[in-house]
Amino acid sequence: YFLQYIPFIKELKRMVLSGDFSWSWNSFLGAGFVESYSYYTVFNIFAWIAILFPDKYILYGTMLITILKFSISMVSSMLYMKRFCKKDAYALIGALLYTFSGFTLVNTSFYFFLDVICLFPFLMYGLELLIVEDKSGIYVWFVALNAITNYYFFISTVFIVIIYIIFRLELYKFPYKKETGKKLKNFIIYSVIGTGLASICLIPSCYAIFGSGKARENIG
Repeated sequence: YFLQYIPFIKELKRMVLSGDFSWSWNSFLGAGFVESYSYYTVFNIFAWIAILFPDKYILYGTMLITILKFSISMVSSMLYMKRFCKKDAYALIGALLYTFSGFTLVNTSFYFFLDVICLFPFLMYGLELLIVEDKSGIYVWFVALNAITNYYFFISTVFIVIIYIIFRLELYKFPYKKETGKKLKNFIIYSVIGTGLASICLIPSCYAIFGSGKARENIG
């Protein structure tokens, strides 16, 4: 947290103020900025909030933003769980268990893990709206936001969502196969649209990563 993530955020701020996103001389022996930081800060909305603080207060700013992430996690998981609970109190208990789970607390030292934890339930909430009410807006935007925030965790999200949609469509048991097919088609279309919106960040990240010597090396 102190030796890695805080310096990464400070380097983002330095690069922004310099107006040069190509090369960071402060990283390693010098490295491409997008290649080195796209996983951490370049497209991360919370990192951009953190750089609004003066340098000497960035550490304290990240602590406030951590509280913000917990708050967003409560709201997002509450929204999702309310759809399956008879009483709001049950959804609140579920949201507390999700937000302050062992996984969350153990990984608080990995500052950027919390971004995915707080945004993921919004995506699932949007997916439910897409399946049940044919409302696509929330799903599309949060697919894009999850992809932009952390491309690595987004890969895991894709697998989770695919497994989820298979079981949810089976549980809903729509009376007509045609209706199930339509829901599945909408899911695919809007998933592609959401990912496409994120391509403005995903394409530079992929280009930088696969252009790295490390990506082309073989093991053994």
